[in-house]
Amino acid sequence: MLGMLRIYDNKLTGQIIRNSNIANFDSNENRPKIIKLEAISKNQLRITFDQYLKTVDNNAFLLNGILPKSYTLTTNSEGNSVVTLIAEDDRPFASGLEGASLIILTDSIKRIENAFGLGIINSSYTSTTSSVKIEDKMAPSVRVISGIPQVYGIRGINGIVDAISISYEENIDSTKLSALSYNVNGRDIARVYTSIYPLKGTAVTGSYVIIELKPVQNSSTTYNYAILTQVLDIYDMQGNKLSPEGTTLETVN
Repeated sequence: MLGMLRIYDNKLTGQIIRNSNIANFDSNENRPKIIKLEAISKNQLRITFDQYLKTVDNNAFLLNGILPKSYTLTTNSEGNSVVTLIAEDDRPFASGLEGASLIILTDSIKRIENAFGLGIINSSYTSTTSSVKIEDKMAPSVRVISGIPQVYGIRGINGIVDAISISYEENIDSTKLSALSYNVNGRDIARVYTSIYPLKGTAVTGSYVIIELKPVQNSSTTYNYAILTQVLDIYDMQGNKLSPEGTTLETVN
């Protein structure tokens, strides 16, 4: 038949192809690896691995020096395992992640293994020195001492509150602040800026947000305290965002 090619008795002889770039099954290249570490709250560390994990043991982790309280295991859109460790209440992440650490310490009982039974290599991580560093992804928060948010009125003439100081756990990005960032009941805001002190003055990068208020129009009204709410997003210097949640804050003096 025209247009048809017939091939007779052609065969491919069996052979073994060995590429020097193909790693052995149990090579370290095939073992699970951590590709991202994110402190997402004061007591949570999110660990992203480079592959799917079949076995995860909470006892194989030391978070800030001790065993985590618990953990969750999920799979991201790329099919890689994500472990979120929950720290004990007395070992939260400090502001700026000072002293933050993660140690992987596996053995024949405490295991972190992929689908083929290959375990992770024991290693340690910090926010400054390791190859994969712990990243600060924590939303800024108002500093709380003994259950009291650190929000203070700054008094001017006749004891009237003419400014408010809000203490945050980390430095706040002043370029993202404006007079519209907050609402103060019954008062008009003149300017909002950051400072290293809970006082009115020159704007500098710091963890205190100072809200200066316009002079009162009705001197017969008592203005020896202030109630305020956050209206716009507040950002720290790492770009982490604190969204408004309608929480009301009141000056404590």
